[in-house]
Amino acid sequence: MTRSNMHGWLAGAVLATSAWTVNAQPVLTVNATSVAPGATITVTVTGPPGQHVALLGSSMKAGFSHAGVPLSLGPDVAVLTSGQLDATGTASATITPPFLFTSLDRYYPQVVQAPNATYLTVVASNGLVIRNADL
Repeated sequence: MTRSNMHGWLAGAVLATSAWTVNAQPVLTVNATSVAPGATITVTVTGPPGQHVALLGSSMKAGFSHAGVPLSLGPDVAVLTSGQLDATGTASATITPPFLFTSLDRYYPQVVQAPNATYLTVVASNGLVIRNADL
């Protein structure tokens, strides 16, 4: 392999790695998976720095998709918050699952990540379940 071919190969590898990193699945974590009605939880998203993220929530686990991507959310999906991952690739938010004065026993948060704020192409995080501690 000549020196110029080697540089081309390295540039291609760097571009491929960058594209993979941008399309890497974001990771969603919570500080509690069972909460009392009215209590809050902290949700943390980890992914490639600078990516746009939207935290979604639903009382149902299936039936909704966006931009051709099936999500672990139902048709009652709500956008809870949105923003951009910081330089370390993380963002956190506090949410209150809608358990107060209802018989809802589960709530499903999920994050979608996009290269820009239009969210025309997205990569979905893992889906989680938050349980109502009173039921």
